[in-house]
Amino acid sequence: MFTVEYGEMPEVAVRLAGVCLGGVLLFIYTGWPSAWLWSLGYVALHGINYAFLRARRDAATQTDCVIGGVLFLVLYASFLWMPAYMATTEDATLVFSGIVLGASTFAFMIRRSDTMLWMIFGEVAILSAMIIWVLLSKMTVIEGELAVFATMLVTVAMTAYMFQAVFIARKVRLEGEAAARRAAQEQKMAAIGQLAGGVAHDFNNVLTAIIGNLELYEALPDPDERDEVVREAHAAAKRAEAVVSHLLIYARKAPVRRRAVLLNAAVARTMQLAQRGIPARISWRFVPEGMDVEVRVDEMQLTTALINLVRNAADAIEDTGTVTLSTRFEIVAQPMPMADGSLLPPGRYARIGVADTGSGIPEQHLRRVLEPFYTTKPPGKGTGLGLSMVLGFARDAQGGLWLSSGRDGTEVAVYLPGSVVVQPHGAETENAAQMDGVS
Repeated sequence: MFTVEYGEMPEVAVRLAGVCLGGVLLFIYTGWPSAWLWSLGYVALHGINYAFLRARRDAATQTDCVIGGVLFLVLYASFLWMPAYMATTEDATLVFSGIVLGASTFAFMIRRSDTMLWMIFGEVAILSAMIIWVLLSKMTVIEGELAVFATMLVTVAMTAYMFQAVFIARKVRLEGEAAARRAAQEQKMAAIGQLAGGVAHDFNNVLTAIIGNLELYEALPDPDERDEVVREAHAAAKRAEAVVSHLLIYARKAPVRRRAVLLNAAVARTMQLAQRGIPARISWRFVPEGMDVEVRVDEMQLTTALINLVRNAADAIEDTGTVTLSTRFEIVAQPMPMADGSLLPPGRYARIGVADTGSGIPEQHLRRVLEPFYTTKPPGKGTGLGLSMVLGFARDAQGGLWLSSGRDGTEVAVYLPGSVVVQPHGAETENAAQMDGVS
């Protein structure tokens, strides 16, 4: 309900500003004290409604939904009574303005497309009551039985049409939501099938290596050769362990030990590990922002995610080039599109960027790089779980994954909820200087 009522904040702001301005103009034109009561009461009720829906946004019960619906109907009536009263006056300007404002609420009802039947009945009942109030006030000036009959017929027809329109809007919304659920389920089943196929293929390769080496162990008389095949079997088992670890992080089922972590220090420690896997032909640098940021994550998962991103960046550079890590604090004011199609909610975030100077990701691959087990690397060079694992880590931390690629290279950024930590002056510069280098 919060999304329906306050999901489009610019529209809500325009609506509230319009009622406040209308109250001022109405008071200037008529001198009615009720103009202030109307506008201020509407804004105050909106404040109550907003506070209630926001508090119940993440864990609303059925009772909360009923209370929210009642609050909206009260809010709806608190707006509509003034346009109806204006339409009952003899002033042509007020009558016209009242009719226009009343008609606008009908469009508003269609836009909302409420799905609860009792709310639809309540909305139509309130608007119909206001129309009947205006009609009764004008009955004394309607002459002739035919005119009275025609007026009553138009009122009944209008009420019936309102019912039909809001029910059609409800039906369209419910059908759209059902179609979205079906599409999501189909995508989920397709992803599960792809994931199962990838796991089976990867583990088949690993098991082949383990079984083959163990069978060789029995056939080889030389102790040194036996030791070698055991090491090969152990290495294959470790590859299987890495696949399982990545799958658990992607599925957000891995054990999580979150704690407060200073981002710049964590990234510096990760680079000490990651640089061992960066070829000597590739230079690297770490560019922290002047402010350090504190994030609450599992540091081991953060380290694993960053090492994956750094190695992917290094693999993307065919000749010489540079891998750049950067950190900064960002305030996201509007929902921000992420690489997986989700929207990052507004808030305060730490941004960790990993950029390379490679040739970029071709368009036909860019759409699929987040799919589990999708890889363009040669066999044995990657499982295709690297970016999927990073995405799972970011989602689990209530953040997101952003990706941009072009001819000048690729940048992947992880967004994590964070807060600024002030460091002593000069500490960041010294840290950044220590972390520039060539492998």
